[in-house]
Amino acid sequence: MVYSAIEKHFGKTKQFYCQQILQIKEKVEHKTYRYFNVTAQLTTFEGAHDLPYDLMTITFSNKKTMEWRAIDVKSRRLKANEITKCRYTL
Repeated sequence: MVYSAIEKHFGKTKQFYCQQILQIKEKVEHKTYRYFNVTAQLTTFEGAHDLPYDLMTITFSNKKTMEWRAIDVKSRRLKANEITKCRYTL
C-alpha cells in the first residue's frame, strides 16, 4: 500500500524509513457506516540511503472499500540541513 502510493507519486519505486502515523480519524457518515482516514509520514531515499530525500505525507482511507487506498499524497524535497536521524519508527 505504501510502496504503490510512492510509485504512483514518483513514477518509480523508492525505499523509505522514518515512517510514523501522524493521525487516525474515524469518520461517521451515518450511524450504520463509519470508516477511517490514516495519515502517515515517511522519508524516501535512493540507493544506499543516498540523496535525494523527500518527506512524504500520505493519507489512506478505507471508505467504501475493503482495502486501504491512498487518497492524498504530498511530498517535499528535504534540504541537507533538514535530514536527521529517525526519532520515530513503526
